[in-house]
Amino acid sequence: MKRIFLFGLLLLGLQLSMNSSEVQKPALPNIRIAAYFTGADAGAKIAAAIADLPSTGGTVDARGLEGAQAFSTDICTGIGAKPVLILLGAATITVSATQTCNTEKISILGLGPSQTVLNCTVNGDCLRIRTSAFNTNKAGSFGGFQMVGNSGANAVAIHIGDIIGTRLQDLWITDFTGASSAGIWFDNVTNWTEQTLVENVRIQNATKSLRFTVNGGTSSFQYTTFSRVSLEIQNAQTAISGENNSALTGSVLDITINKSGAASGTILALANTSTWVNNTYHVIAENNGGGGGTGISLAAGTTLDGRGTIVAAGLANSISGTLTTNLNYMSGTATTGVVESAQTIAARTATFLGTYVQPQLGAAGSFRQGLGLNVHFDGSNWITEGDGGANNGATAILGGYANPATLQFFTVNSTGASDQTITNAVLDSTHLRMTLNSTGLGIDAAPSSKLDVRTGDIRLGFDQAATNKLIKTFTTAHAAGNVPSQLDFGVDDGGGTAGLLVKNVRDGAFNSQSLEFATAHGGVSLGTKLTIDKDGNATFTNQVISTLASGTAPFSITSTTPVSNLTTVPTTYNKSGTQQTATHLVQDTCTLGTDCAVTLTGAAVFTNSTSYTCVCEDDSAIAACRVSQSSGSAFTITGTGIDVIRFICVGN
Repeated sequence: MKRIFLFGLLLLGLQLSMNSSEVQKPALPNIRIAAYFTGADAGAKIAAAIADLPSTGGTVDARGLEGAQAFSTDICTGIGAKPVLILLGAATITVSATQTCNTEKISILGLGPSQTVLNCTVNGDCLRIRTSAFNTNKAGSFGGFQMVGNSGANAVAIHIGDIIGTRLQDLWITDFTGASSAGIWFDNVTNWTEQTLVENVRIQNATKSLRFTVNGGTSSFQYTTFSRVSLEIQNAQTAISGENNSALTGSVLDITINKSGAASGTILALANTSTWVNNTYHVIAENNGGGGGTGISLAAGTTLDGRGTIVAAGLANSISGTLTTNLNYMSGTATTGVVESAQTIAARTATFLGTYVQPQLGAAGSFRQGLGLNVHFDGSNWITEGDGGANNGATAILGGYANPATLQFFTVNSTGASDQTITNAVLDSTHLRMTLNSTGLGIDAAPSSKLDVRTGDIRLGFDQAATNKLIKTFTTAHAAGNVPSQLDFGVDDGGGTAGLLVKNVRDGAFNSQSLEFATAHGGVSLGTKLTIDKDGNATFTNQVISTLASGTAPFSITSTTPVSNLTTVPTTYNKSGTQQTATHLVQDTCTLGTDCAVTLTGAAVFTNSTSYTCVCEDDSAIAACRVSQSSGSAFTITGTGIDVIRFICVGN
């Protein structure tokens, strides 16, 4: 009897131990099995498992919680600074409270959208992802589940912002249809949201599938990647919405859009001052059933540019902002009021807007192909498309198979709103600007052709031992038809050319070349200041100034022929042979008793009484005379009677 009693006690103890969650916890230190924890629902059990993890964090495995489950509280409340991975299983989970992930250290992964379903009944955010203490650490991953919404005015599947590097992958979001609802809502409140990866995501029947807003943070949503994203919109819904001053730059948008039935809707809308630039687009929209709506809607002050392709389902566009032509195909038509600039597009059907490879079928055995912007070949002529406003210009780079093979650069100026039809001959004669082949680079002879180098150098034969030329050559030597002509090397700021001018003019029965140096200074001192003619004669219009230091002669002249109007001062030395600089001569006469107290003025003045020497001679008789120097500008001559005295002074 005692043995039976003891065995019963043992069975009771075993049963009690099996009901104890403390005993059932796995032995692995950083893994907790949520099913082994107590709680009112799956959310409470997961929260208890998270709380039981050490401060170093770990994994909460909730895959054992299958079938109908519920999150009536926020499972993320107790995470704190722990890095936590939550694994969800094959379950349909009713989410009646916002799940707020305020840290970059959390990840939530399901078994896939067909097995893990979050049934969101919250009239607000179902899943909120952000960092409450913003940092630039790489965030976690969320995916592998379906999110089913409701018609609550503020129902949102995923509300994300102020976080870096979040991965949203393998998601299916559907039925968030309230007035302010969204599938994925990107929203900056305190800082910025960048480097987000949205991959293999499907969003159906959401008021706004993808929404971007700024509510206090910066405008940046840079470096976001959308890969294999599918959006399905219905009546009055918007697939992609950029609001406030949202800035999406350096991003990749690989998105397909289906607009269902006869319903209206918008493919892409930018509002306020949103700026989406320097992105790569592969956005393809289908209008299933042919209903109405809007393709691209750009409000005044917004900008959409980048590269790639946007096909807006054949819907009419509403363009009041700036849309650049780097986007090579815009289906549909734009309304009026488009901002026009050199790189913007107005109302256009866009059939020929973009980059093309096209043959030239005009000449037998000769073909061209290349790149063109707003130009195509119709088999006979080149066609540029008019935009209905004031632009029908085009540019093209074409290459041919002629010998030598030549790369040609064309620009076609705008002539108005209508299309232009240009023959092959006119394209070459009027619009060719530059050619490049094995013989070199050529600037075409079209009117106003020029090489305009804004920065940097033009180098001829750089590091090459050869004769190099920058020259204007005529096909017929010395012909009268070659003149007048001029080659300028200089600077022209609108007030005239300053520099080197090489001129070719007619001189009788011959051509004559001259080399001229010209100056210009704010419209003052214009014109040629030095000319070297065909005979080597140099003509100056102003002073010749030498700044050569003393010790070397500033001029070296072989000829001994006197030069008219050339004033010189004899070279003066002291007894030691040292040259005396800045010397000059004064020669004149005076009459004793009348004006032989001489005062020098102007250029005749010397430095002081000892810097010069004066000698005198009596012109009236054989008699002595004497000079007394009192200063650099005064001396007195004495002698006999009232004789005429001749004097000469030299010094500095």
